[in-house]
Amino acid sequence: MRARLNAGRIPGNLAAGAGALVSQSLGEIFAYRRLPEIELQVETALEQQPNDPDALALRGELRLHEGDDAAAVADLRKSLSIKPNAQASLVLAELLIAGLRTDLPSDRELITEIEGLIQDDHQRTEFLCLTAAAFEKRGELLPAFEQYLKLATPSDVKHPLTRVSRQLTARRDRLALSGLFRRSSLCGPGTPADVAAIPARLGTGATG
Repeated sequence: MRARLNAGRIPGNLAAGAGALVSQSLGEIFAYRRLPEIELQVETALEQQPNDPDALALRGELRLHEGDDAAAVADLRKSLSIKPNAQASLVLAELLIAGLRTDLPSDRELITEIEGLIQDDHQRTEFLCLTAAAFEKRGELLPAFEQYLKLATPSDVKHPLTRVSRQLTARRDRLALSGLFRRSSLCGPGTPADVAAIPARLGTGATG
């Protein structure tokens, strides 16, 4: 897994020069510093101040690039506990969402944490789709339905497209909803309390 570039920054033509990788796009010219320089900066900053939030966030991204996900999560969480940082939130959310692709944790606090970190429309759509499908698979009908309702709520979110076939693509939130209603009348199995609660939720709409 790799961290994203800052939002809105797309590399243009690339060239190496003066010890840096230089990018020229239509609107700007900027340079990426060499990795050893960044590592030295982080090391020096943390020697002087072990709780430097910016250095911790940067070390978290470096550890992510090195494949040490657990250490990356620890650094990013610590950084965010000291000071909000949009880039660190984006990277940590993406890293934690990646774990949801293989397993939904029983720890609801982790799910709440991810929801609080998300600032990106694509992340939000993927998070809701993954958690809804996982709740449904575990027979937790009402939590699944709550996630699907959040996806169905009209908003300005630009949902990503998913390829359905060679000719067709569809919004991922619409695929999730069609799957929900296709599998059964209101999707089961679920507890009697969950099944009974769904008609009321349909009447009130999504929350949050």
